[in-house]
Amino acid sequence: QATGAGHTVSASGTAAYWTTGDDNFITIVFCAINSFPCTAGNTKGAFTASVNATTGAWTVTTTNLGNNQVVYGRATQSRTAGSLTSSVAGPVTA
Repeated sequence: QATGAGHTVSASGTAAYWTTGDDNFITIVFCAINSFPCTAGNTKGAFTASVNATTGAWTVTTTNLGNNQVVYGRATQSRTAGSLTSSVAGPVTA
């Protein structure tokens, strides 16, 4: 889930947890276009969020992206059994 307010975007979700090999963090990439992997010229930011060890919940808020910036977001969690990648959220306006 992603929402925009002011000049920032917040994203949250539930990651895998309690399984050996699940990373305890995820990486969220925000892109100006709905095209992943996002090219360097379209990347608005990449952020890391900690995964709650009890619930798997995570949340992240971007830095200032500027006024009326439209972004799409996608989260990835690395794990021994292979990465888990979310579907794309967006568009969201910061």
